[in-house]
Amino acid sequence: MNHETWLLNSTKSNLEGTPVWYKEYSASEDLGLEAHRPENYYDLTLRMLEDPVLFEKYRRIYRKDNNDAHFAPCNPSEEPNCVDDILCHTVRHNSGDLSMCDKLKEMRENGDGGLGDSGAPTLIPSILSFLIVILLALQF
Repeated sequence: MNHETWLLNSTKSNLEGTPVWYKEYSASEDLGLEAHRPENYYDLTLRMLEDPVLFEKYRRIYRKDNNDAHFAPCNPSEEPNCVDDILCHTVRHNSGDLSMCDKLKEMRENGDGGLGDSGAPTLIPSILSFLIVILLALQF
């Protein structure tokens, strides 16, 4: 199952007198999601840790394709926590509990790809929050 997000260009729509829509993204094409299961979102999070191009696609989607300077790509020299802050939203299931964010930051810094000593995924309990964030983003 795939989903697409389409946005209304209100400026063009007002000028042309008719709705002008454009596709922001396709979950399968742009993010490589085969299905909307926790393990697929877990895999996406791990791939974003290793793939800056994929992370940038996600960042653009997360920021609603806004061209404002505030939503510019992460610049580590100016915003050292930008990547961690954005990815934190994919693993946090409680706004007051940053423990999974800390774990994700540690994984990114250590380059261990999210697998603990046992080889078992360490982010699975929070991947549902990622799905909720995506679904909420689709509604706005």
